[in-house]
Amino acid sequence: MGVAWMPLPVGAFFALNLRAEGKGFRSLLAALVTYGYAVRGAVAALMVAATTLRLGSHYDVSQVVHVHNPFSGVAYTFEPGGLEQIIMLALVPQLLVWPLVTVLVGLLGAAVARVI
Repeated sequence: MGVAWMPLPVGAFFALNLRAEGKGFRSLLAALVTYGYAVRGAVAALMVAATTLRLGSHYDVSQVVHVHNPFSGVAYTFEPGGLEQIIMLALVPQLLVWPLVTVLVGLLGAAVARVI
């Protein structure tokens, strides 16, 4: 089922509960950042384990050995299960990109909850 859909209702939940407690935007932002890193940290750990052990699940990126970056035009080649592959394909996205997306989508959910 995944965790990508969860920031919308979580953001709404946090916003409503924090408003009831008399807390503002900073508390909401702190809660969403904490939530984003907790969830994505767990996914990153799972990806590292799945890739290192080559479990063959959708968390295992060991089979992804050629990647073309459409923004820079650079093509990357990775050793299956290697450290560079794990860092570039699992840790960087899960610990840098996805937490930001999680916070932004959570703020959207919070905004919808406040309007309703």
